[in-house]
Amino acid sequence: MTEKPMSVYLNETWVYQEGRYWIAKAIAFSKNDNDLTICACHNSPELAYQRLVSGMKELRLVPNNYDEPNGSANP
Repeated sequence: MTEKPMSVYLNETWVYQEGRYWIAKAIAFSKNDNDLTICACHNSPELAYQRLVSGMKELRLVPNNYDEPNGSANP
C-alpha cells in the first residue's frame, strides 16, 4: 500500500461571502509541511463550490466521481 503525501479536505459549508462574491475553499495538508488553500469564487455560493470541485478534479486532487452520491474525497 502506498502512502498518500497529502490529505485534501473539501466541505460545501466552507463557502462565505466577501463583498459581492462568494468564496469556496478547500485545504490540503502535507506531511512535508507544504499546506495549501485552494479557493474559487462566483456570484452565487453554489457556483463557487461547483467551480472549486471542477478545478480540483482538473488538478486530479479529487476523483472525477466526487460529486456523485458514492463519490469519495480520497484521490
